[in-house]
Amino acid sequence: MGKGSLVALALAATLGIGCGTVKTSAPVIRPTIVRPVKKVKQTVIKPTAVEKKTSEIYGDKIFYENFFLTDAILSNDKIALPSDLEMRLKANYVDLDTIKTKTFDNLVWQEAAKLGYTRDKISSINASEAIMLAVNLVAKRFSYVDVDNDKEFQRINGKMKSLEFYFRLGKGECQRYASSFIYVFDLFKGINDNLKNIYATNRDLANLNPPHDWNVLVFMHKDKIVISHIDPTWYDTGGVKDLQGERGIHVPKDRDYFLGKFFYDIKDFKSARPHFEKAYSTIEQKIIDFKSSNLHPGDPIEFRELVSAVVKRHKTVQARLLMRLSHSSSELKEWKDTMEVMRRYEILKTDDYKDDVLYFSYKAAKALGETKAAMGYRFELITKYPTSTWTWLLRKSFD
Repeated sequence: MGKGSLVALALAATLGIGCGTVKTSAPVIRPTIVRPVKKVKQTVIKPTAVEKKTSEIYGDKIFYENFFLTDAILSNDKIALPSDLEMRLKANYVDLDTIKTKTFDNLVWQEAAKLGYTRDKISSINASEAIMLAVNLVAKRFSYVDVDNDKEFQRINGKMKSLEFYFRLGKGECQRYASSFIYVFDLFKGINDNLKNIYATNRDLANLNPPHDWNVLVFMHKDKIVISHIDPTWYDTGGVKDLQGERGIHVPKDRDYFLGKFFYDIKDFKSARPHFEKAYSTIEQKIIDFKSSNLHPGDPIEFRELVSAVVKRHKTVQARLLMRLSHSSSELKEWKDTMEVMRRYEILKTDDYKDDVLYFSYKAAKALGETKAAMGYRFELITKYPTSTWTWLLRKSFD
């Protein structure tokens, strides 16, 4: 890495908010966007839920902790999940249909036996050991192959196979690692009571969005919820030091951003909004402080360009937060707030996430009877972003 790159990274680090920096030493981050995945029927341990939302029971007592520092000694009693969190945890996403079969289960038990674990032993080990066993089992089973893009692999093995197929073959990329971890964890959970208040899911819970897949662990306590992000693929390439999800790559550094994204992902948009607003204000102030500390008369143009590049990257984070706010306000049908988000978005002078913001602004303007504005947003969305999911939805609705 050249000196200029090191300076840029150092400048970005001073902002301390995390905008999805990619870990270049691991081969799992691909330049292509992770293709949309579909919701599928998956056998999981059915949680018990109560008819209250997470915010009503726990408030803001949701914390991110390093997996290795997390106290996995939980209540002996089964803790009922809040209804919104239960719905999210039922919605595990995988590349292809994950069908629970005896042959798939047997493959897992055989792999566990190779690591010195019988079913009886697995049924009584503590939670941390069971989680690490699931991670190790997946890492031992798989060799990293980009099965969705490797033409030679597809020529020999075909495309769009089941998760069991890739697990049996021992070849897969980050999505297959993450999906297999969920399958193995749930299988262990079915016979180990120490895991009853722990849930494994895919990355989309209080996360950032690099083009990569990993897992989230949810530890239910009586008085708090603890979230840990773990990355089985990085573990396979880098060992224990790379298992823990990293702030600024997997999970937001800023607590309000973290809380906002958590509530957003469980569709509690009302609770998400104030946290997104606080995170936005924090980033805005940090950018101001950063520019005043690093831009001085007479600075070399190269340095000023580095500073500008860092600021631009973090304005992308602001645009992402405004997109979340636009979506949240739209879901709550608070249309004037949705339109206000568009005004703030236009001040940023960016095109990041613009198709999202245009779609929600179109809905808001239409709901408010502002036909001219609505048609303007609609026209810009269709003409500038013809391949956007939002354009497809708009056309499908025949609006």
